[in-house]
Amino acid sequence: MQDRIIRWGARTPAEKAQLRQFLWGLLAARHATLPPIALNKLIKLVVDIGKEEFPDAWPQFFADVVSIGAASVELCLRVARTAVEEFLAPGSSFSVMKRLRLKRGLDRHGGEILTFILPILKDALLHQQPTGHAPETGILCELGLVTASLLFSSIPLSEDHVVTELVEVSMRFAQATQGEHATLGLSVINELFARNYMPPNMINFLLSVSMQVCALLKYLTDKDEHGQSILSNLDEEWAPSSCFSLI
Repeated sequence: MQDRIIRWGARTPAEKAQLRQFLWGLLAARHATLPPIALNKLIKLVVDIGKEEFPDAWPQFFADVVSIGAASVELCLRVARTAVEEFLAPGSSFSVMKRLRLKRGLDRHGGEILTFILPILKDALLHQQPTGHAPETGILCELGLVTASLLFSSIPLSEDHVVTELVEVSMRFAQATQGEHATLGLSVINELFARNYMPPNMINFLLSVSMQVCALLKYLTDKDEHGQSILSNLDEEWAPSSCFSLI
């Protein structure tokens, strides 16, 4: 099957459409029963076809990615993450013009993915248990935060209300969780500030960020149930210095 993708240019339009529809249908119908390795390969194949066919033969690629969330939120996030990664770095086999078209497509539709991610992360925070997230919820958080970080690093950030809410949610992940999710939450914030982003409603945005940073710093300087400083117990990967760089 991978060889067919490599020789994609030699296929007729009818063959391309047939293969695309078959693989997309297989992904939607069998994702829950496929072994992880097979599922990952199938997702990569579908995204590879998306790179080849978007925007001319598959203009609704991103809409289809978001809509598959009705069947499985996790599947949607896995496809979205792979699509963002591949559209940002499609490979040297694509012409400069094709790479530019893929980037422009991601710029136009990246906000749709962020809009899909936002309520998932908010819901995960709302239902967080004292012992942390359930395994399935933790996977959704990881996929959502990683994809948001990738998008924040590249697309035009014009949907300021979505961006502002994602900043708040990411700060809360850094404050309310430990380990990988805390690191990923800070990664989202770092990508945003690395681009010197400032939305039109600058005052409200700065106020929101300042409040979240202050809350995060308060959390870091508090003591845990054993009377020890939370900050002293964090490992280097958490990178608490990133919090201070935001002020």
